[in-house]
Amino acid sequence: MPIHAQPISNWPTAPLRIIVPFPPGGANDIAARALSIALAPQLGQSVVVENRAGAGGLVGYTAAAQSKDGHTLIMASTSISLLPSLNPNAKYDLSRDFDAIGWVSSFPGVLVVPSASKFQNVNQLIAELQANPNKISCGNGGIGTTSHLAAELFSSVTSTACNHVPYRGEGALAPAIMAGDVDMAFSNLPGVLPHIKSGRIRALAMAANDPSGDLPNVRTLGSLGILNMEVLGWVVLLAGKGIPEDRLAYLDSLLQTALATDSVRKTFAAGGLVPVTGGRNKLQAYILQEQDRWGKLIKARGIKTE
Repeated sequence: MPIHAQPISNWPTAPLRIIVPFPPGGANDIAARALSIALAPQLGQSVVVENRAGAGGLVGYTAAAQSKDGHTLIMASTSISLLPSLNPNAKYDLSRDFDAIGWVSSFPGVLVVPSASKFQNVNQLIAELQANPNKISCGNGGIGTTSHLAAELFSSVTSTACNHVPYRGEGALAPAIMAGDVDMAFSNLPGVLPHIKSGRIRALAMAANDPSGDLPNVRTLGSLGILNMEVLGWVVLLAGKGIPEDRLAYLDSLLQTALATDSVRKTFAAGGLVPVTGGRNKLQAYILQEQDRWGKLIKARGIKTE
């Protein structure tokens, strides 16, 4: 149950702004718009969603980092932890420029192949990758995205190599998998789940520590002996520096209440999002751990994007 913090007197004194660092329609945008409607009555101020897309999220993250007005939030995703290692233009600092408010959603990665693929299991795929390095095509949602990094991590831990084929986002990746334009891919589960259930895409394994309730019969890579392959996509609500601790705790409480409402849960379900109501506890440390973990892989594999 969410903990209800006491309202903060005389705050907010102006509308809150939630920056979404991607175009409308994606997971961050869906979450921000649903929560803005739920949060506004609790705050007694409007909550404005502002899309600041560009450079894989960097434009929006930089805008939030530079805003010290005490009324700016950012609907961040995994990319906020990746960009400092991927892009030399990423000058923000997760510890210096942001404070955690709370979890919003998370979803596992899944290793998939087209339904007509000859690969029926992970061992068959690995054997082919080892026998024919760089011959198997592996689709991703763009260089430096979690789907790309998941494939790089898979190559690293299995001593294999594939031919990376980038697409313009996860939305373009799913049709390519269904059409057989690529041999394999790692994808965020929400982007391919309907196609897995319809039989147009085959799931070989979950890139997660625990099985998925949506696909209980699909093994995890860890259970198959391929360790350290957890690839979790996430959406979290952060604040630009300048909001005092008591107000952050208050926002966390309101967020947990909003995430539990029927209206938010229905909107999330329609967008393939699963609410996570974990609050601020350990979130700041987690996003820093993600930055360190993926940063090591990015450096080792020589991955760069601008």
